[in-house]
Amino acid sequence: MNFIFRKLFGKVIPPEDEAGHLVKVICGSAHTLFLDQHFREMVNFEKQSQTEGDRMFNELVVTALLLLLAALKDRIYSIEPGRQEFWRRVQAMAPACFFGWLEKIGVERQYLDIWKKLLDLRLEEYQERQSQTKQVWADEIYKRPEEEQLNDAMVRVETLTVSSLLHITRGQAGKDDPLRRRLRTWLSVLNNKLEKRIGW
Repeated sequence: MNFIFRKLFGKVIPPEDEAGHLVKVICGSAHTLFLDQHFREMVNFEKQSQTEGDRMFNELVVTALLLLLAALKDRIYSIEPGRQEFWRRVQAMAPACFFGWLEKIGVERQYLDIWKKLLDLRLEEYQERQSQTKQVWADEIYKRPEEEQLNDAMVRVETLTVSSLLHITRGQAGKDDPLRRRLRTWLSVLNNKLEKRIGW
């Protein structure tokens, strides 16, 4: 499938357009979850202020953006060498496409700067928590060293699930919070969608 897609569109789609497409995919996914009735019940949305609701939505969007950036980073090494530069450029352009999209929908400059700082903070946090997740999952990863791509996806999804859960609930989530399962499912589905697209 990717081979056919690449033959048809490989010389037509520039990396910035692919990055823009992926940003729309992840933002749309975050918006769909945000509107989901079960998600809203789990976060007690009806009792939240407008500001708190907006903060939760922003957390979903930044989590989805982190998933995209992490998936691109993890997958580039497995893409055929002739296509790796294209996907490195997509990875490098994704944040700028996201900020450009925010600007296009009318987000003011002061808030764009806040978004940039938030993304930097969350990227740093992700890298720290990713190593912790790898340590926790070390036995599972060790059992299947040949399935490196699956192991990377497992660590990526679990790291972002826990991070997102803690940020959305302001650290108030319990170990068996049903929101954790809902976030993990959302991120797993989105991750699979991204993995099918990345590398065409």
